[in-house]
Amino acid sequence: MGIAKSHINGILTSTTLMANMPGTNHAIELSKSLPDLAVGIHLTLTCGKPLLKKGVGSLVKGNGNFYKLNDFEKGIPKIDLDELYNEWEAQINKLQLAKIDLSHIDSHHHIHNFKEYKEVVDTLSKKYNLPVRNCNPIKNNNEINFLDLCNYGTIRDMSLKYESVREECFQIIETNILKNINFEKSEAMCHPAFIDTPLFEGSSFNIARMREVDILCDSHMKELIKKYNIKLCNYKTINLN
Repeated sequence: MGIAKSHINGILTSTTLMANMPGTNHAIELSKSLPDLAVGIHLTLTCGKPLLKKGVGSLVKGNGNFYKLNDFEKGIPKIDLDELYNEWEAQINKLQLAKIDLSHIDSHHHIHNFKEYKEVVDTLSKKYNLPVRNCNPIKNNNEINFLDLCNYGTIRDMSLKYESVREECFQIIETNILKNINFEKSEAMCHPAFIDTPLFEGSSFNIARMREVDILCDSHMKELIKKYNIKLCNYKTINLN
């Protein structure tokens, strides 16, 4: 619901959807009520369980869950690329069968940018005609500058009341983000959300997401967008060529 509010009342224009989460079906229905919100696929390999019940042995631990990100950092999983392709294709197909007009591909923990999986991602991108969101300075990437809008201590410190740090938050965003945009097309990543128990217990990044809803919906954020002559777009309306 935080994403929906940030789109309806704020400046959020694009999001991506995980196909294997308990809230997936609710998110699918909610997205259909937001026709101007671009919805992509958030490919998943490090959270929850795979959609496929068989043929995914290399993707999961003994309990049937995907490996965690820190398992990948330790080099533990030995991923079979055919199994990965089949699972990620199943995730794409689930959303397409639900009549979601997918706008682009990204992934949980940016794992689609791991060089080991590039061929899988490229093949799916071409097959389904979906652009891939870059989050690292990869050679030959599109001219989209990767920015994390709210990744600053003052913004994410939820022990501070919003009104007491509101002006400082926007000074940080203006100084570190808006004044430094030097590409024709830029994307600012954000993670707005309202927090329920599954999100609180399942993600180490949780309550600070509520602050991002405040930021994205704040009138001062909209004023800054106008000040810097920024035209809001999304992965459906942007020209990626």
